[in-house]
Amino acid sequence: MKVTIKGVEYEFAFDSVWGPMYLYEEMTDVAFEPKKTRCMHLMFYAILMLSNSGMTLTLEEFILALNDVQLAKNMMEYYTKRMAVLTTGARPEVEQPDEDGKKKD
Repeated sequence: MKVTIKGVEYEFAFDSVWGPMYLYEEMTDVAFEPKKTRCMHLMFYAILMLSNSGMTLTLEEFILALNDVQLAKNMMEYYTKRMAVLTTGARPEVEQPDEDGKKKD
């Protein structure tokens, strides 16, 4: 996904659950708590940093850009959908019924 901040277009994408998480922890030295707004915004900044080598956008500039509520909403929607795709294989398998609709033993 592309996002525009201060007139500059940035890539906002990730192919691993862990890359952004590692950078987040390195930046903050605290555990990630997705229910906290500040944690999500810092995670989004980490994703931007990983997606855009040589990025000069400061954290302060990024936080101010999030006053555009639509930008924050779009990033959250992308993040949620992307995490669902990346973690699908991590979910426990659901037991499938046999041909008669009964659970397999």
